[in-house]
Amino acid sequence: MNTLAARVAAAAVFVFVILSGAVSGAHDSPLVTKEELKAEMGRPGAPTVIDVRLPGEWQNTQWKIAGAVWRDPTKVSQWKDQYSPGDNLVLYCA
Repeated sequence: MNTLAARVAAAAVFVFVILSGAVSGAHDSPLVTKEELKAEMGRPGAPTVIDVRLPGEWQNTQWKIAGAVWRDPTKVSQWKDQYSPGDNLVLYCA
């Protein structure tokens, strides 16, 4: 396994899905495996993948999931309303 794949696999351990669309409800959301996420990526209706690493961690790494958007985890109140209840979201940090 190459280094990028290993890092993505490690990051996927921390991935969780928010099916309710409520970021604050994440504790009730199911986990998703890296295999399940990979199978969904690029398909119609695929989840929106959100990287929620701290700004310095995100800026100083080359290891990112292709297609993911970054959102500042310290400012959830500023971006959470961009998503609707029922949106299929995957948040990850690594």
